[in-house]
Amino acid sequence: YSNPQDACICPFMAVCRLLICHPMILNGRSPLFEGVSQYERFHSIFKDIISSDEYRDEFVNLGITPEEFGTHSIRKGGATHCATGCTVGPPISSICLRASWSLPGVLNRYIKIADAGDEHVGKMVCGRDRMSVDFAESQPYFDFSEFEGIEYVSRHAAVNAWIKARMPVEARSNESVFSLFKACIASLTYHKKKGNLDSMHSNCPVRTSVFWIEDIPFADSVTTKHPWNATRDTPDLTGNPPDVNLLVEVKSLKDEIAQMKLDLKESFKEILVNELDSRSVGGGNYAQSNIVMDKLDALLERAGKLCDERTSGRASRPFDDDDEEDYDDDDFMVEYALDEEEDSMLEGVDTAAVTPLVKEALVKKRREDLLQQRNWKMGVSSEGILTPLPPNFSFPKMNMNGLITKWFLGDRKSNIPPLRFINANNNFVAHIKNGKKDISKMGRVMEKVRHWAVAVDAWPSDGKWDGAKVATLYSKVWPLLEPYLITEGKHGEKSKAKSRREQNSWRTCYNKMVSRGLFEGGKKRKAKKKTNDAPEEPQHKKRKKGHLGKKGHLV
Repeated sequence: YSNPQDACICPFMAVCRLLICHPMILNGRSPLFEGVSQYERFHSIFKDIISSDEYRDEFVNLGITPEEFGTHSIRKGGATHCATGCTVGPPISSICLRASWSLPGVLNRYIKIADAGDEHVGKMVCGRDRMSVDFAESQPYFDFSEFEGIEYVSRHAAVNAWIKARMPVEARSNESVFSLFKACIASLTYHKKKGNLDSMHSNCPVRTSVFWIEDIPFADSVTTKHPWNATRDTPDLTGNPPDVNLLVEVKSLKDEIAQMKLDLKESFKEILVNELDSRSVGGGNYAQSNIVMDKLDALLERAGKLCDERTSGRASRPFDDDDEEDYDDDDFMVEYALDEEEDSMLEGVDTAAVTPLVKEALVKKRREDLLQQRNWKMGVSSEGILTPLPPNFSFPKMNMNGLITKWFLGDRKSNIPPLRFINANNNFVAHIKNGKKDISKMGRVMEKVRHWAVAVDAWPSDGKWDGAKVATLYSKVWPLLEPYLITEGKHGEKSKAKSRREQNSWRTCYNKMVSRGLFEGGKKRKAKKKTNDAPEEPQHKKRKKGHLGKKGHLV
């Protein structure tokens, strides 16, 4: 189950983050959790968070020290919340069955798992409010129930095709995987639309995903429903206990009463207006008399102004033909030479029918529109460097999937151009610490990716990129890249089970590619980095006393 109210603890969002950042999980080329030390890794991250200065005081104020927490605290807390977080929690047997806890001689012999209790546990564990009608809320989904026929079918087909095109090639035909992934994308779209992800860290890997950078089609159709307003597209609403169903009925009754009040108010207003009009009380005659009086007042005011102008010698008497002054057109019109660019801006406009001033205004408006349509805007950093990158920009934390996505697509909403347009020579990253080195390393990695993509026919011939092409390239190049990321032992043996490959950052991937000799001169550059910046003076080898020269003479 999902939690539409809180994205931080929503299970669908947690799975979505994992899958869109590590898409090779979808086609089975990468395990759900890579490596053999996931427990220790999670425990270390968990301890760092709860012990940090940001959260430590909050736990201390609750009477709990961070040292009392462990990885099982989450499991214990979830079970405690299910069992005793409310006076009407799910049966304890359902909790034990879901947690795989045994009651010897009872569970699975006399008490077996059933859908109703298990579904109730699922909704409780995902953090929904048990005492609210929102406990019965559906998961986010694409709802096209307002359309009929071909339009209904085509919209569903368009969304499905868009999502599948951005999945790994081998996973697109797996309907079970696609159903799960589509539900995750719907949750991402819903929380993003509601602003629940605005607080997400600027360096979060999710921001490097295709599904974050590109606009998801029909995002306005992603919604959630309750039992009283469910449609034919709404997923089955399960796991609702009887008291929540009663709350739902009360909510439906309150909504009907509120609507009835509005209908009665509008009906009474219509009857009252018709009755007053029929008796000419505040009706049309009254309104017309007010209009006549307003016009008469305006006419008298205008006549008074004309009289004042005539008596002061500034009267504007009507012109006769003899009185009319001879005005030169040059006093009102100025000739402007339009260059070829301005001519193209006036395409579709009858220039012979407008004055040069109007032409200039049209060109100016068109120029402003074109500037607004530009994909990227330039700015000056605090160091005085002209750059398209936003203020305080730093390269986000990216794995290889994130690097490839950012390299070809960038992030238009954040005014971050595709990283392929940035290099060490144009100084766009000169104000970023190690910016030139990082972009140079990225370029070396992506040059190898391009070589592999051409070899497997994953490089577009037109040179244009979108999310679908990026996803296809990544899924086809990954089998060629993965062998270089497998951990090697001391004696050169490789262990795929112990390796973290897709979860590695792009820098780690770069270092492994260098160590395997994938780049020419990579090892030399790495060794050179260890030497001092100042060149060393050449040291001449001293000869020992009694050394014999080439001719046998004692030196």
